[in-house]
Amino acid sequence: MRSRKKGDCYKEVYHAHWFYVLYGAILLVALTPLFLLPPPPLSKWIIFSVMILPIFLISPFEFVVHRGGVDIYIGLLRMIRKRISAEKIQGCEVRTFKPLQEFGGWGIRRGRDRTWAFFFEGNRGVLIRTIKGNYLLGSRTPYKLHEMIRSITLRVTLTGETQDNPS
Repeated sequence: MRSRKKGDCYKEVYHAHWFYVLYGAILLVALTPLFLLPPPPLSKWIIFSVMILPIFLISPFEFVVHRGGVDIYIGLLRMIRKRISAEKIQGCEVRTFKPLQEFGGWGIRRGRDRTWAFFFEGNRGVLIRTIKGNYLLGSRTPYKLHEMIRSITLRVTLTGETQDNPS
């Protein structure tokens, strides 16, 4: 995990190292026969490209807290993004959870109570309650993340001021 505070922006980045190892082993087993057998060369690279794609789409997770709200980026290319606007956040709390029981594992999950969860490891995070639903962000430093989210929601409550600044 990397965390960074820059001005009014706070960022946490999580890499799923276990995912890289597991998926690398699966790729090795699956692709070895592909390159040992003699199919046309173009099809080898198409299959290889399709199998390598999840690494770019899934890892890492990046949580960015800024005046406008919380942005969740997923993937090396930040292709998947979820924005939780500061005005829509009704509250947040640090929470310990049971990944297997509540969400069926780690990753991007939806719980039985319809909470969206974003976590690669551990069992602690910040639960964000919004108008449209709940989001659980897994964190190694949940109290710090909670403090930053509360600060933006308090700013919106007290001043009515928001600014989209996801730098």
